[in-house]
Amino acid sequence: HVATSRLLQKRQLQFFGKIVRSSHSHPLCQSSFVPGLSFPLPLTDWYVRRRGRPHKEWIPEVTAQAMAIAGSWAQLISHTSSKNLWNYILNRHFGF
Repeated sequence: HVATSRLLQKRQLQFFGKIVRSSHSHPLCQSSFVPGLSFPLPLTDWYVRRRGRPHKEWIPEVTAQAMAIAGSWAQLISHTSSKNLWNYILNRHFGF
């Protein structure tokens, strides 16, 4: 079950890389981050969560995981700029 959760985490980070690579006008980026900021603020942080909503949101959680791998936002942008490079880094990180 550990391998399954690591594979899921890797796939989430791959999808996160796709979101970061997308243009600011792309629906993936528009629905994930507040436009016009140098550091992407998750769009969900601009709204009040109602009672019963999960405490954790997908974008902030995956951003934190990606930042832990890359080290900084500038490095993350550099790493995710190429799909092949990001996949290589993730494969090395997860040992696949």
